[in-house]
Formats: sequence, structure tokens, C-alpha cells
Amino acid sequence: MQIPRLASLARDDRGSPSAPLPPRPVLFTIARAIGAAVALAVVACSGGDGTAPVAAACYADFGTPASGAGIVTIDPTSRFQTMQGFGTTERLFDDPHVTETYNQSTQRAGVIPPAADQAKILDALYTQIGLTRVRFHPDLIEPVNDNADPNAADLAKFDFSWQKSDGHIAYIKRLLPLGVTTYFASPVTIEPWMTTANPAEYAEWVIVLLRHWRDQGLEMPYYSIINEPGYVRSGIWPGTWIRDVIKILGPRLAAEGLKTKLVVPDDWSAGEALARLQVILADATARQYIGAVAYHLYNRGGETEVKQLAQQYDIPVWMTEFSTGDDWFQWATVMQQEIADFGASAVDYMWGYFGDWDKSQLIRIRTNNGTYAGFDFNRQYYVMGQYSKFVRPGAIRVGASSGESDVKVAAFVNGGQEIVVATNTGTSSHTVQFELGNGPCASRVDAVRTSGTEGLQPLPSITLDRTRFSTTLPARSVTTFVGR
Repeated sequence: MQIPRLASLARDDRGSPSAPLPPRPVLFTIARAIGAAVALAVVACSGGDGTAPVAAACYADFGTPASGAGIVTIDPTSRFQTMQGFGTTERLFDDPHVTETYNQSTQRAGVIPPAADQAKILDALYTQIGLTRVRFHPDLIEPVNDNADPNAADLAKFDFSWQKSDGHIAYIKRLLPLGVTTYFASPVTIEPWMTTANPAEYAEWVIVLLRHWRDQGLEMPYYSIINEPGYVRSGIWPGTWIRDVIKILGPRLAAEGLKTKLVVPDDWSAGEALARLQVILADATARQYIGAVAYHLYNRGGETEVKQLAQQYDIPVWMTEFSTGDDWFQWATVMQQEIADFGASAVDYMWGYFGDWDKSQLIRIRTNNGTYAGFDFNRQYYVMGQYSKFVRPGAIRVGASSGESDVKVAAFVNGGQEIVVATNTGTSSHTVQFELGNGPCASRVDAVRTSGTEGLQPLPSITLDRTRFSTTLPARSVTTFVGR
């Protein structure tokens, strides 16, 4: 977890426990809605699985570009990263960081959301917008060194209660039926008695933690060595220490029969991540245990270099934490850049839900004089859904170029579907002409939009009869089109 470095989120889009997805008024003309829906039908013909283009187009090509329209070209034959999902970091509902009530008796008096509302919040995140990823911060479990042998753990010296593990285990078990497939621990700090001189002790700590999870029926798919190793609160852990931990931990994971892959370095910026990755990935022994390279966005710079380094070794890139304060639209530009420009296979917001004293969440839990008072949806929730609801794990990003500087486009194929997310970053509307490529054939396009007045607003579906279309994209808006 990184202390937010930006202003607070806008407190609009109020929801209620009884209506977790408030309906949105239709604030656009039917003509515009039709144009928007058609715009993303950037599809021609391919094999039934969308992977083997053939020469013939699905529809007759007719019409000329609209006067003054920017040209967007989709090329489904150019393929890039495979998407692995979208998610957030998690705090338990009764975590004092959420309730801002550190007195447990006060918490029990009514500041924690009731079970029915917890279920609605989780449904909104994992069912309605389809998040599939959860990152969490386990508390410390070994206050004093159990013994001098890092290969023989004395379990009596470990504590797994509540936020240390057991609370997170119960929480993840609630999420698996809702579609969560990726969950991983990322400790904020390491036991105070640990140093760079004893990496084997930390490797033992991780093995004990993962064993405990497996004993409770969950095998962690990934594990992040430490959250933000370049940030002062975490202790400034060098890449050499992370590398040494991995070289000890990796063989122990294999010996335990654990399939857990490691995430590194999960640092507070791409630049900090790059410096550590250059050390870690240069070591072939350590590299074989890496499942993803990850960074946060609390300082910019280094994203391109991380992408290039990850591509060199064919390792996915994850952006695992960021929040955008009052500027909800910044999250739209961040998601587009991370996916289309920097090759991220997974993008995570900071918190799925959090207390109203903080402004870095998708869903804001409200309290009134220490009592739970409901929850609201910040607009970033809807922006996230423009991707997470439609760009499912396994979707492949394909080529997309825009001749209109304000219009940014990310395009994907997933089986027989083609998905395009078009973001108008400008302060005025833009007419855009979409040129089709040899992708999955589509006879109908569905579309939804988020703007300053809309949140995942459905647009009328359109039946297709051509391969070139124009549309007008409203200012500061995100529109997702799905060709079916």
C-alpha cells in the first residue's frame, strides 16, 4: 500500500445498499447512440475462433470517410499481450484502515458493513464488473525468530490469526465463487529482526505462510516478495536481496509441490522496479521462478524500459497499484496507457472498497459518527468496468492506431468477439472513422459508455451491414464496443 500522492476522489455516483448499481439517465440522442455502437464494429472475416484471417470481408465495403473524421484502424492480425485480468488490493471489512475505528468493541457496535451489504459490495466488484484479481497485505506472523535453523520451522512461534492470514483466507473463499482466479500476498513490511544478511529466514517465513494457506484449502497462485521495496516504509530492500531470497525460496517451493509463482518487485514506481529487475532477471536461476514483473505508478518514468525487459524474457507485466484522486478521468487514461503503450497484462486499482476518510477506492464505505451508513460508487468504478467487464482473461490485445490525437484506442480479440475501448481524452467531441481489419465476423455490436454524466451506460445494439463506420465520441468519455 502506497500513501496516495494525489487529491481525493470525487464523491459522486451515490449508490445505496439496496441499489449497488444505480441506473443512469440516457443523456444522448438515438442518432449518437447508434453511431457509437456501430463505431466499434471494426471487424471483417476470420476463422470461427478469430485467429485465422481469410481474404473475404464479412460485409460489403462502401462509403467514404466522414468529412473531418479522424481515422482509427484496427489490425487483428497484429497481436500483443494476453490479458490476465483486472483487480484491486483488499482490506478486510473489519480492518481499522477501512473503518477508521481501532477499538474492536466500537467496531462491533455497528461500524462494519452488515453481511448483506458486504455481499452487495462484493457482487458489484466481482460479478457486475468482473474483477478477477485480489492482492492483499498480510500482517507479520513471526514476531521473534522461531529458531536458528531456517529449514526447520517451529510453528508454535507463528501466529496466523485475523489479518495475519486467517481473515484473508476466509475472505478469498468468499470471492472464488464470484469469479476470482488470481490472489496473492504482498507484505507491506518484513519482520523487524530480518536483515539482508539472512534471506533464508525470510524464505522460511514465506514457505510457512504458503503451507498454512494450503492446509486451509487454498494454494496461492502468486506471491509478491514485498510491497514497494524501494519505499522507505518498507525498509529499502535491494534487488540483490530479492534475488537471493528467490534463489532460496524457488527450490523450496518446488520441493513442497507448490505451484506458486513469484511477483517482483511490486515497487512504488516503474523506475524503482527497473533497477531491481535488472539485477533479479539477469540471474537465470532466479528468473525461472518469476510469474510477473510488477510496479505502481506513484512516480512516472521507466514503464517502457520495464516493458522491454519483460519482453526480453517473455514475462507478463502487471501494474498492481494506483489511485487517481478527484480526477476520475485520469484512471481512464492510465488504463489505456498501461495496456496499449506499456504492455500490461493486468491492471489493478488501489482499493476495491475503503472507508470514507480516504479517497483511493472504487466503492466508498460511509460512516456517520462511528456508525455504518451505506456505500457509494466513485466514478473510477465505472471506468474500470469499461475494461474489466468485457476484456476478459485470455483476451489478446491487437493492433489499433488512431489518426485523431485526442482519441486513444485499445483493441482485443477473444474467441469470436472483438472488443474495442475508445477513449476521447479531449475537451470536445470528435467524429471518428473506424477502418476494419480481418478479425472475427460480427453481425451485431453492443456498446456501453462512461462519461461525466454516464456510468457504464448501455447504448442501443446495432446490426452491421458494412466494414467502415463513423461515430462521434463525447468529450472525456470511454466507450467500449463488443462485436458479436
